[in-house]
Amino acid sequence: MPTLTLISKEYPPNEYSGIGNTARILEKFYSKIPDLKVNVITYNYDSRGNKVEIEKKNNFTVYKIKGPSLFEKFVGFLYKPYLLFPIYVGIFSLFNKKLFRETDLIHSLHVRDVTFLKRQKKPLILNLSDNYGFLVPFNFFKYPFEEKGKFRKYLNHMWFRLLDTISINRATSLLCSCNYSKNFIENKFR
Repeated sequence: MPTLTLISKEYPPNEYSGIGNTARILEKFYSKIPDLKVNVITYNYDSRGNKVEIEKKNNFTVYKIKGPSLFEKFVGFLYKPYLLFPIYVGIFSLFNKKLFRETDLIHSLHVRDVTFLKRQKKPLILNLSDNYGFLVPFNFFKYPFEEKGKFRKYLNHMWFRLLDTISINRATSLLCSCNYSKNFIENKFR
């Protein structure tokens, strides 16, 4: 039976942006394919603990992951805890090698979510919905946004640039949400 592993920090019923909406649409589509097994790795917005919760429905197995609460509190004052999801995916991949060995295709709905994923010998498809990290100059003094928390936002953009570059270089294929992103990536990563 073909197996797809879908990685998305948003998954129904937790849909907050286009990523969650895409996950909902894919779930509806993939559930109609009886011979397809789908593993979903998503962020556990609901849990207070640090364990992996597993849900099974039809041909889907949903793994809801989250870091230790103490770790998220510590990092949370500097960074949004759910943005640590790429690190959690990397740790999850180290402890669930069999899941990735049995998968035929890995699809991440956000380019950054697989940055720390253990390298797999499987095709990797990434959705690229933004390229904000690349739009910010390396020079902090030329940072275009004048607002409260400017330095922190600059550091976030630099962090995003690093994560995006690592992930894009590992991808087998990129799905861009618009022509602007497509043209940008083609020029940047030729």
